[in-house]
Amino acid sequence: MKTYSETDVFTAEDLRAWRLATAIVARFPDNDVHGNALRCHEVATAVGRLLKLSVEHGMYEVAAQHSWLRLPSGHILDAYAMGRLPPVILVAVVLTMPVRYEKLPPAELSFDTNEETVRWLVERACNDRGLYEEVSR
Repeated sequence: MKTYSETDVFTAEDLRAWRLATAIVARFPDNDVHGNALRCHEVATAVGRLLKLSVEHGMYEVAAQHSWLRLPSGHILDAYAMGRLPPVILVAVVLTMPVRYEKLPPAELSFDTNEETVRWLVERACNDRGLYEEVSR
């Protein structure tokens, strides 16, 4: 079954980005090269680089600092959805929905994105032949 969101809200490009991000994130390891759990900041940044999407950092539900991707359509691609499964979700940005994602200026953020981890994730994805074949379809 296709939902209203799939047929009327999101563009074909949105859906393609979501499918690609889902394939990428599914192949990421649980931990970084140092054994630390991956965080949304590094996952979103790595997926954003791979898919050439802009990364936004800010607050999610006014409760937690978070990172997500902004699609050209204006909708959100969350590559590490907090408190939700599946981990990669598309979020419609429409005037009738409550604001869940609030972009903040860098000075208001209390975290740094670990560039070493981002580069490591991007390199792993680029060297994963199975992933390359999956996202090239």
